[in-house]
Amino acid sequence: MKPLQSLLFACAAFVSLHQAASAAENFIYTSSGELEASKMLLSRPDISGVQIVYNWKSLEPAKGQYDFSQIEKDLALAESLNRKLFIQVQDRFFEPKARNIPEYMLSDPE
Repeated sequence: MKPLQSLLFACAAFVSLHQAASAAENFIYTSSGELEASKMLLSRPDISGVQIVYNWKSLEPAKGQYDFSQIEKDLALAESLNRKLFIQVQDRFFEPKARNIPEYMLSDPE
């Protein structure tokens, strides 16, 4: 690559990185059912939203039966503060006795 092309490439990369950094947003992170306790933090002007972890088991208590009431409650709170909600559905577990997936996933041969 010629020196001028290298310089132009480096400048373009710098501008792209600067634009990406200036577009960054701050989110708080919490678990399902704990957003109300973080309301003051979520209200800060430098916070754009919240990422909340919901375990799959709580969203699908039985095969084909869904309960999104906690997500709806958290969304209403986030929207009341003009904040975004980022949902993370947890399907993995790292403790021997933790089972964050619906029971049928563990017992149904299908």
